[in-house]
Amino acid sequence: MKTSILAKTLLFLPRKIFIAGKTREEVLKTAARLNGEGFLATIDVLGEHSKNEEEAEEALLEYKELINEITGRGLRATISIKLTHLGLELGFGYCFNIIRKLAAHARQCNIGIEFDMEEFKYNPEIIEIFQDISSPPGNNRICLQANIKNSFENFEILHDSGHPIRFVRGAYEESSRVSFQDQEDIQETFMSLIHGAILKTILNKLNGISSPKHAIATRDKKIVEHVKRFVMANALTLDKNCIEFQLLYGYLSLGRELLQEGYPVRIYLPYGNDQVALPYIWRRLKTPHAWRLLLDWLLSSGKISNKH
Repeated sequence: MKTSILAKTLLFLPRKIFIAGKTREEVLKTAARLNGEGFLATIDVLGEHSKNEEEAEEALLEYKELINEITGRGLRATISIKLTHLGLELGFGYCFNIIRKLAAHARQCNIGIEFDMEEFKYNPEIIEIFQDISSPPGNNRICLQANIKNSFENFEILHDSGHPIRFVRGAYEESSRVSFQDQEDIQETFMSLIHGAILKTILNKLNGISSPKHAIATRDKKIVEHVKRFVMANALTLDKNCIEFQLLYGYLSLGRELLQEGYPVRIYLPYGNDQVALPYIWRRLKTPHAWRLLLDWLLSSGKISNKH
């Protein structure tokens, strides 16, 4: 189904904020440019909910070609995947075999995989496949969402098994049975997860144990400043490389500030045509205070001034 002219018009500005390109070549050039500035990257082939094996196999092939290009160009980048894009709804066993093939190719090329979380109903299978495919220490990392009530339980299990985790606020609408609905509760859980990750990293270092490198994906400057203070308060045990900040493509200004301060920063670079970009953009725009995404981007990109 083609994207309408109206939808394309409405997508123009959000695409500038969220999407790094329509084609593989465009996103690879963007990744190279960002690498030149000191950023790390993670590249996502946009798509989800493959309806048949042909679509899942096409996604697998695109990811393999992407990995080859990342390796061939010497980019400092991982790939980011959604398991429904790679056949999860076609059967657990089918998806497992697809991911096993992809992970083997990525491992051969020394490219890490960021496993995204999706709707809550898929979480147990995503975690199971991730654990079965990934052997710590390794390059793969899994996402946990602060709005999901059992994320802290999953964090304890995953961290203690040596798996790196990427912490996010969570962008999927879920029922109150499985998800916090109040934004203050989500914020509190987000901070608790981050505290837990840093404290466990400290304990590991004190005990001479190799610790997985976790990532914090947020543009919330209050959280960023809090993390920085927490790391600096434990500077005798931790250095700035102990944790990674991750940002959406539209927030390079904040990323440059963090780079200048010595923190590793990875930029999320999704790519795809309007048809596959629309669900991702729409999900972003439906999050609470989504208008701030636009305002922050306009301020950080210099489109408007924050001086009065």
